[in-house]
Amino acid sequence: MSRKNYKFMEWLLNELPVLREKSVLEQEASERLDVYYRKQLAEAPSPQKYLSGVLSAFGALLIGLGLVLLVAFNWDMLPKIWRLGIAFLPLLAAAGFGIFTIAKDKDHRWREASAVISMAGVVTLTSLVSQIYHLDGTLESFMRLILLVTLPLLYIFRSYAYAIMYCIGIFFLARSDNQWLNFAYFMVPLPFLIWNLRPGTSNYQSAFARWLMLPLSLFLIILMKKQSDAIFGLAAFSAMFYSGGMFFRERGVSGLRNPWLFGGWLGITLLLLFGWGARSGISDSYFVAVAVGISLLISIVFACIPRNVEKISGVIAMVLFMVCAATISEKQLISWFCHGILLALGTANIIQGVRRRRIISFNAGMLQVALLAYVRFFSDDFDLFWRAIGFMTIGVAFVVANIILSRKIRNYNEEEVSK
Repeated sequence: MSRKNYKFMEWLLNELPVLREKSVLEQEASERLDVYYRKQLAEAPSPQKYLSGVLSAFGALLIGLGLVLLVAFNWDMLPKIWRLGIAFLPLLAAAGFGIFTIAKDKDHRWREASAVISMAGVVTLTSLVSQIYHLDGTLESFMRLILLVTLPLLYIFRSYAYAIMYCIGIFFLARSDNQWLNFAYFMVPLPFLIWNLRPGTSNYQSAFARWLMLPLSLFLIILMKKQSDAIFGLAAFSAMFYSGGMFFRERGVSGLRNPWLFGGWLGITLLLLFGWGARSGISDSYFVAVAVGISLLISIVFACIPRNVEKISGVIAMVLFMVCAATISEKQLISWFCHGILLALGTANIIQGVRRRRIISFNAGMLQVALLAYVRFFSDDFDLFWRAIGFMTIGVAFVVANIILSRKIRNYNEEEVSK
């Protein structure tokens, strides 16, 4: 099922009276369209719906914290058996609340609250048992246990609030040397996020999944302890997000609902601009090889469905960057090589922006070229006079090119309307 464009529906409803007045649509057809699209808009998920879910989860969190403070009152005066029984009460209450939510098939607000309260119950029980029996442990081991035990809540309640807390809590595991175990923690929420990216999912759910993939990917990059390995990981994920962002843009997803496009573009631009990864050599870590290989494979899939020059250019640029970082040891040479790739990528974006009459792609390419010129002109290769001339030239080129492209787009739209 294709994604519904509710903004277009609102625009069309506003246009129907004008189309009737100009006799473009008959009265009967206009009324049928009006009834149909108003029904579609009435069934559309609203931002308030998801906001109410977040507020419900926040309220449940406050209730859980209040229970913790209530239990802490005169805690040391209670016998051990009483303290142990009290430790189980929040979790039992949360379990009862969750069972009621599932049995009665309650809406998303109840599911969000159930997931948060259940997680608070597990945290309370674990903390109190540790305090009662004076168990030693670290924050990392505590968070690893909490995330492992509460993970089913993500799939039982399909809770977005829990997914956010999971992605925050997972960063407490980053200092561990067990990369493969942390990789397992990284993989577990992916099916939930990927499921929310499927065609037909509401815009807000898909946007949520795209945003949450960013910190998860950052966590995986942090697991690559060596700076050189992290550079390879950043390059692979930049290519994946850039091609994925292009993929979703072609399906009408833009702005804040598509953070992958800007995130991927920014990562590619910064890597090529500063030539990070110089003299890094080939990584000897199987973990890095698997993570980078999977990311590049996903990038290629996004770039080829359907095949698009812009998507492919981003993947090729990052592959060349990684080959350059792995094989070239001279810092100056790697800098010029990366800048050459960035110049080619920026030029390709400018050409695609003009050909497709897409002002964002055009300005993205112009900005890449301008940043490259900025870095080069501040190097010792040029004196102040030529730097000044270069900046003025680029500024004039920006203004003139945008005016020309804007006029071209406007003329094209006028020709389309006149047909």
